[in-house]
Amino acid sequence: MKSKSPGSKPPESDTHQDSLNEPVDQWASETVLPLRRSLANESVADHTKQIGLRIESNVERQSQSDEDPALRLEIQEINGSTMRLEEAIPSPEKVPRVVVFREKGTRVKNPKSDQAADETWGKSKKQSLRWMLYNGGGVIALVVLMIALLPLVRSIQRPTPKLKEVKLQIDTKTENEENELGAMSFFIGKEKEAMGLLDRYLHASSIDDVIPLVVDGESQREIIGRHWKPLKDLQSHQLKPDESLEVYHVDDAAYGILRATLPDQSIYIAYFAKLGDRLLLDWKASSKYSSASFEELVAGHGDASEVRGKFTIFNYYTYAWPESVYQCFRLISPDNDYSIWCYIRRDDQALMSKLIFQNSEMLGSTSPDLVTVRLERGPSEALPNQWQIKQLLHRDWIKLR
Repeated sequence: MKSKSPGSKPPESDTHQDSLNEPVDQWASETVLPLRRSLANESVADHTKQIGLRIESNVERQSQSDEDPALRLEIQEINGSTMRLEEAIPSPEKVPRVVVFREKGTRVKNPKSDQAADETWGKSKKQSLRWMLYNGGGVIALVVLMIALLPLVRSIQRPTPKLKEVKLQIDTKTENEENELGAMSFFIGKEKEAMGLLDRYLHASSIDDVIPLVVDGESQREIIGRHWKPLKDLQSHQLKPDESLEVYHVDDAAYGILRATLPDQSIYIAYFAKLGDRLLLDWKASSKYSSASFEELVAGHGDASEVRGKFTIFNYYTYAWPESVYQCFRLISPDNDYSIWCYIRRDDQALMSKLIFQNSEMLGSTSPDLVTVRLERGPSEALPNQWQIKQLLHRDWIKLR
């Protein structure tokens, strides 16, 4: 849709074309610019006759008859229909607001209630003595009821053993008790004999006095001769054991332990074993003998064919000893001065099974256990104080027969 003024003329295209064909110099010479208007002069444009958009609250709309026909736009339809805007729907009339005045009610004053409110303001309401007694009695009754029901709750929470498990436990216990009593019955009444044997050993002045008192004395004469030394301070000291003879049972065999305090206040632990019908002292267990000292093992050398120490599980893995292949243990010296790292291959089922107790706990998992092991050097990348356990000779430090 196009709009045009009725009085406008079409552009003179021929005249404009001729002017374009004229030379530029001639056109520039004939051009005359208008004079520059000063600020004092009146504006060229006459704004009084122009009709614009005015935003006011009270605007009187001119009728079509008052409009200048020369200024009206002629609407021509080019293609399609012509859409004309209709006048807006007049807004509804405003309803005047009705204001109703109501009289405010008067408050009747009560001198007694006002005075009581002033006195009790900010104070808590007092509870009656009867309600306090009722509450105390209820609490006491509840506590007594809970104490009375406590044994019942514990009996419900305690798991009931299965019949099959109880039967197996009874059979195993009976068999173990028979073997244990048979092995431990030898040590009944042997306490005085053990005390005399220990006293003779500690007061011995030569190796010939020691050999008859220990297990396999003649076969161990060379080893005992290299390590045994007489205790000179005990020559005039009367030995008094600290405790009575303790008897332990391991794998259908039993052994006894007797503790005594030496003059230097150190504790000497003597191991006793049964050899035929005789009670003898186990020298290797009592002296905590190892084929190599822990000082040598820490340095990475020494004969590690028979090492006694305290065994406990540990987590110390290196590139040479990966956790996926080995289980790590810590072997502590009997005097707690040195320790080394020991490893067992996880795929060595025969060796791993010897470390498992009957209660499915591994040796050294809860507390250090006494063991006697055979060690070997590991890979070349291993540290000097890292050894591989090749054999568990026996639990504890005594070899039972």
